[in-house]
Amino acid sequence: MNIFIDAYNLLKQLHGVTQVSAQQKERFMDQLNQFARAKGHAIYLVYDGGSLSRPESEHVGVLTIIHSGYKLSADDVIKQKMLHYASEHTLLVSDDRQLCDYLAAAGFAALGTADFYTLMKQDIKKTEAAFMKKGVAHKIPGYSSTPEIDQLMQESGFYGYEKELESQQENYPEKLSKKEKKLKKLVKKL
Repeated sequence: MNIFIDAYNLLKQLHGVTQVSAQQKERFMDQLNQFARAKGHAIYLVYDGGSLSRPESEHVGVLTIIHSGYKLSADDVIKQKMLHYASEHTLLVSDDRQLCDYLAAAGFAALGTADFYTLMKQDIKKTEAAFMKKGVAHKIPGYSSTPEIDQLMQESGFYGYEKELESQQENYPEKLSKKEKKLKKLVKKL
């Protein structure tokens, strides 16, 4: 899935500040990289500003960092970039009402910054818990098997735990609007 994040919007909401420090940006990018690697998402962090008049991008881990440049805003860049992707595989993360409304008219779903951050943190915790639960397999003395079989046995024990967590998170109402159904479908992919 392609996830476009209005980066300063998210960081300012997350930390409740008007200026975001380099340390706060780095910490968030580390968490986001961990999340993107685990889920296989293409994540685009779009920031306002930059040293050039046009947008410039760089890769940090599996993330694509885009600075809008001094002629465009992050919102303008997000609008331009997202329209090149299929709406059913692309999600906007922002609390900017104008940006969300513009892209909703083009068929894209948007998720609030606090909701996205909560889902991301839950997924990171779930991944860490699964890793801790998997642990190391202990063999019974005299028992012989291959490492591949041991790995399969460990993974099969984790599979049920993962499905149980997913079923607990599905607390959606019965009747959803078309927009809500699309968002639900994308959130499940997160």
